[in-house]
Amino acid sequence: MKKSILSGILAAVLMVSMGLPAAQAAGTGFRDVQEGVWYTQAVEYCRVHALMDGVTADTFAPDAPMTRGLLALAFYRAAGSPAVSGAAGFPDVPASSPCAPAVCWAAQNGVMSGYSDGRFGPEDCLTREQIAVVLWRYEGFPAAPRGADFADEGSISPYASSAVDWVRSAGLMSGIDGYRFDPQGVTTRAQAAMILMNYLRRDYVLSELAALPADCRPRGMAVMSDGALLVADSYNKVLWRVSGGNGTVYAGGGEARDPYGQPMGGYNDAHPSQSLFQTPWALAPFLEGWAVSDTGNAALRLVTADAVQTINAAPAEEGLSANDYGVTFTYPTGLAADEAGSLYAADTHQGKIVKISPDGTAVTFASGLNDPMGLCW
Repeated sequence: MKKSILSGILAAVLMVSMGLPAAQAAGTGFRDVQEGVWYTQAVEYCRVHALMDGVTADTFAPDAPMTRGLLALAFYRAAGSPAVSGAAGFPDVPASSPCAPAVCWAAQNGVMSGYSDGRFGPEDCLTREQIAVVLWRYEGFPAAPRGADFADEGSISPYASSAVDWVRSAGLMSGIDGYRFDPQGVTTRAQAAMILMNYLRRDYVLSELAALPADCRPRGMAVMSDGALLVADSYNKVLWRVSGGNGTVYAGGGEARDPYGQPMGGYNDAHPSQSLFQTPWALAPFLEGWAVSDTGNAALRLVTADAVQTINAAPAEEGLSANDYGVTFTYPTGLAADEAGSLYAADTHQGKIVKISPDGTAVTFASGLNDPMGLCW
């Protein structure tokens, strides 16, 4: 069943997906969903894949409650709206109901069930613990570590306890203010869109990465303009381009091996096919290509379709380590980019984050940190 859902969304799943700045999201078609808000991409994702409709032709109602019937319909559509036989089996879901086939499919496949009184409650507001249970069931009831208890752990229904542990460990749902889960809280349509996108996209990314060799050690990943994944592999010292289940070397490589037969890599600014990396780590869009933190070479590299070159930013303030070639790094790791095109680089061993503007000047963005690594704008 999961494979049937994936096969229906592989072609365009990353078009409005991870790593794209909000300003690049295509028009959602809904006047109440503005560009740049936290749920813009999720709403567009659900619209493109026909998982959720608007409440009218041009409104999405992001703050309105998500209902149980609409969630069943979303998963049913993601599965390709397969033919179903028999009735839904719930007195409050007549055969004439628009969501009847979806509810029937969800019940027959164990994705959703009804209440103890026999009803399904298609118009009932979907609670946070209910959507957690649906995801958990759909995944096949996986085990998960308990982790730190939420502040309101005692209010989570017993039937949802394991599901909440799993969605938290899988990164699909997290706590709200005061580290509460708010299990009986209502799930909004915007929240449901985000959860659906994260869950369905998660399986797609895992299936795509299966195209990479077993010795691949992925450090960073980004989405290219055509939807392909760009993956930094610190073992093979290359950047992989993954599309349609196939992985090809996009930049880096070399044939040199150490005495143990492991890739040696190196440092060479050249055409991507002739370039060399030592430890490619993180990726972030910058200028007309991708910035790569080459940790082993203590450098930032800019990768485009035609060339790989070192980013030699000029210090715009005193106190930044620099030489004749520009700002120097000790152990560059995490990268992020903002909507203005500036690049942020974590220098882990110096405990700082450096901001590099598109004009090539650099300043200290943050300092006095304890081993900063992963960054997200």
